Amino acid sequence: MKTNRKFVKEEAVSPIIGIVLMVAITIAIAATVYVYVGGMLDMTATTTDVVPDVQFMRQSDSLIVYRCNSVIDWSNITVSGTATKPSGSVDAGDSISDCSGDVSVAIDGLLIGSWTFT
Repeated sequence: MKTNRKFVKEEAVSPIIGIVLMVAITIAIAATVYVYVGGMLDMTATTTDVVPDVQFMRQSDSLIVYRCNSVIDWSNITVSGTATKPSGSVDAGDSISDCSGDVSVAIDGLLIGSWTFT
C-alpha cells in the first residue's frame, strides 16, 4: 500500500492565494455587471426642437392664421413691423390686423414668414 501513496501528491494552492483569486474574480464580475447595467440605465432623454405648424395667409391688410396644428400662445409669437396681434391661444381664423410696411412673424425666434404691405 505504501508504494501507491508515493505517486499521489497532496499539494494544493495556498489558502491565501485561493482567497485572493476568489476576491479578484468576484470584483471582476461585479465590475462587468456594473458597467453593463450602468450603460442600460443611462437613458437620458434627448429633446428635439419642434417646429410649430402655423401657416398664415395674406388678406388685404391682415395676416390670417390659415392652419394651426400646434398648441401655441400669441405671447410666443413675435411680430416685427407695424401690426396688431391678438392675445390668447392661436387658432385657425385668428388674424394679425392693421399690417403696413414690412411685417415679419417669428415663433420662439424661428422666422415663419415675412410680408410687405403697401
